[in-house]
Amino acid sequence: MRNRLAAIPEGSPVCGQEPVAMDAFEWQRGQPAIKTSALVGSLLIFSGCESDGPTDPVEESGTIQVTTTTTGDDIDAGYDVQVAGTTVAISSNGMVSIADLAPGAQTVTLSDVAANCTVAGDNPKSATVVIGQTTAVAFAVACVAPPPEFTLLAADRNGDIYTIDEDTGAETLLWGSAITDGAGGTTDVGVVSSMHWIPSTEQWWLGSGGRATCGGCIMIVPLPLSETPVVELAQTSRGVSGLAVHPTTEKIYTFESDGTDSVYEIDANTGAYTELFSGLGMKNGGTGTTFSLDEVLFVAVYDELWTVDLVTGAPTLVGAMTYTGFPAFTEVSQTIGSMTTRQSDGVVFGILKDGGNSGTLRPTFLVRINLDTAEITNVGVQTHLMDGLTFIMTSLITG
Repeated sequence: MRNRLAAIPEGSPVCGQEPVAMDAFEWQRGQPAIKTSALVGSLLIFSGCESDGPTDPVEESGTIQVTTTTTGDDIDAGYDVQVAGTTVAISSNGMVSIADLAPGAQTVTLSDVAANCTVAGDNPKSATVVIGQTTAVAFAVACVAPPPEFTLLAADRNGDIYTIDEDTGAETLLWGSAITDGAGGTTDVGVVSSMHWIPSTEQWWLGSGGRATCGGCIMIVPLPLSETPVVELAQTSRGVSGLAVHPTTEKIYTFESDGTDSVYEIDANTGAYTELFSGLGMKNGGTGTTFSLDEVLFVAVYDELWTVDLVTGAPTLVGAMTYTGFPAFTEVSQTIGSMTTRQSDGVVFGILKDGGNSGTLRPTFLVRINLDTAEITNVGVQTHLMDGLTFIMTSLITG
């Protein structure tokens, strides 16, 4: 005889009602009733029911968690993270989560990164979003302090200092320098033939020949600049024709303005001269000096460009100067009065004097000097008679 389930007794629960415990099911007619638990009965009763109550939502999205680690100098304050059209801010060493992202491949971009900072590896990065999970994406950023800004300066025949436009040669008065006159007052510095800033000492040196008020001296300018600084005399026995400061050792080199054709080293603390080499065969010493970025000493000697080996003292002629882009000169002889090197790219600028040997003051030009060919290219004629060209860190003259 086939087994069968007994009919559900009257009063049994229906869908949506609490189950009622049942005493027994008849397993087989004529056999003792088998006791079963209310749970079994309930399961049998509800096996065909459909619930119309609330259900848990099905998760269909994932999350991307972004972290940033930034090292170095002058660190950026923070960045932007962009994912799937959403942009959120993140600190330089921080973490953010972007939720409710569709599953699958996503692109994560770190943006608004400062110019002095670099993102390592890929940017943007690819990430795979998995439903119900968090995907980690990490960016490493390295920052370096940006190089300092420099301003080109030159002096007129009174020793007043001007900023010089590197593209046009135009000058703008910055401040007037002065020295004490011994009677409780001050007087103009006079002709400044060379200038140079010495980074480790934060001193700015003005060098002059015999036409200066001091009769040939070195003067120290206090930094940062005041509106009209009174400069200090550091050395008064010799005239200076060009100042060149070695970019690594910061030793100071010059050619004395007496035309002895000798190279001198100047003590940065006392201003004392030491003759290193003499009789170099470069006509009458140097009228402009500068170091290239690869630490070679270049010397302008009237219409020629030379280098000097500071180990052996051997001079080498680069070549006779050629002139490009100038109007007709008023004199037959031109002179590079001073030279200086731009630290950012090694371009050398100079002040070209249009003669003046006859005693008549002639114009000066801001020029660029090709150290390989000795070609002199005109940048622009100047309103004032300039000399002592140099670069100085901008923060020292603007505060």
